[in-house]
Amino acid sequence: MKKRRLVIATVGGIAVAVVICLIWRPWEKTTPTVPDRPFKFVSSGGAVATTDERSGNSYEFYAGGAYIAEGDPGVLMGKITSPWDEYIYLVLIKHAAGRGSKAKLLKHDFKHFGGKIATLSVSPGIDIDGRQFQFSIDMAFEFDSDQPKTIRDDWVVGGEKTGPQKGRLLLVDMTKDPVVWKQVLAEIPKGVGHPNSDLEAEFTAKRLLGEMRKNPTVREFFTQ
Repeated sequence: MKKRRLVIATVGGIAVAVVICLIWRPWEKTTPTVPDRPFKFVSSGGAVATTDERSGNSYEFYAGGAYIAEGDPGVLMGKITSPWDEYIYLVLIKHAAGRGSKAKLLKHDFKHFGGKIATLSVSPGIDIDGRQFQFSIDMAFEFDSDQPKTIRDDWVVGGEKTGPQKGRLLLVDMTKDPVVWKQVLAEIPKGVGHPNSDLEAEFTAKRLLGEMRKNPTVREFFTQ
C-alpha cells in the first residue's frame, strides 16, 4: 500500500506552515498599559490545516482565540475539526484585570505529523499580570482504515493528565495563587469558527459567555 502523507491544506503548501510558525506569533501580542481606559485584551488566534491526499479529508486545529476584559469573565477558545466531528474547548476565567493590567498569550506552537496516523497537538495558555494558566491537547487520527477515526484525545491541565470525557469546559480562577481550575461536563455551543479579526473574536467570546452563563455551575463559579 502506498504510504499516505499529510500536506498543509493551504495555498503554498509547506511554505505556509513555516509562515504560520514563524510569522503568526500570537503569544507575542501584549496589551499596552493605558491607565485611564478599561482593560481589554483580544486575540483572534490562528489555525493549522492538513489534508489526507488519498481521501481528501481535511482537519483543522484552531487555537489562540482570547478575550480578557475588565468586568467580564475571560475566555480562551479553540476547536479541532475533522470530517466526522467538531471538538471544541472552552476556558472561562475569573480574573482581577483592571486599568494598568497586562495580558499575553503563552507560546503554543502547533505540532502536526503525518503518515497512517496523523497527530495534532497544541497548548493554549494566558498570562495576566504575571499569573499563568496553560494546558495541552494531543490528538491522533487514524487514516489506515475504511472509516477514519480519532484514536487519541489526551489533555494535560495543571500537570494532571485528563481528557475530554471529563468535560471540554475549564473554569479557571486566576485571582488565586496558585491558580485553581476545574473541568466541567457542559454543553458548549457549536459554531466556534476561526475569527478573522479581533473584533470577530470578541463577538464570538461574548456570545459564548452569554450562552454559558445559563449553566448553573458556571453561574455559581463566577458568583463565589
